Amino acid sequence: MDPVKRKKVTIKSVHDKKKAGQKITSIGVYDAPMAAIADRVGFDFLVVGNAGPMALLGHPDPTTVKFEEQLALTRAVSRVTKYGFVVGHMPYMSYHASKEQAIASATRLVAEGGADCVKCEGNRYTAEYIAEIVRAGIPVMGHIGMQASAAPSRAASA
Repeated sequence: MDPVKRKKVTIKSVHDKKKAGQKITSIGVYDAPMAAIADRVGFDFLVVGNAGPMALLGHPDPTTVKFEEQLALTRAVSRVTKYGFVVGHMPYMSYHASKEQAIASATRLVAEGGADCVKCEGNRYTAEYIAEIVRAGIPVMGHIGMQASAAPSRAASA
C-alpha cells in the first residue's frame, strides 16, 4: 500500500474494515525499528506485548515484566508509528489491585506511552477493573482464553 495515501488506523476504520469483510492485520512489535518496518508494511495493529520485555530485557516469564519497562517499549513504538493502531499491553498486576490502579495504569500507557488502546487479559477476576478502564474512556483490546501474563496457579483456575 502506498504510504502517501494511507491514513492513521482508528477504531472506526477497523470497524469499517470488519463490516466490509476485509482482513484486519496485527503484529507484535517490541522496539522502534521493528515498529517502523511493520508500520511501513501496513499492519493495522501494532501490539506491544509482554514478549518484548521478556526477549529484550531477559525476563524469565511475563509475570516479572515491570510496568515501567512496558511503558518504555510502548513509547518507543509509538514514536515511530504513523499509521498503525498501537496497542499497549497491560503487564501482570498493573490492573489487578483496584479500579483506580487499573485506570491509572491504562492512562499512563495512553498518555505517556502513546498507545491508542490497552490490551488486558480478562477473566472473571479482572472483568470489573477492565470495565472501569472502558468507562474511563480508554479503548481496550480484550484478551481471553490462555493467559500468559497470569501467575501459573491463577491461569489454571481462570
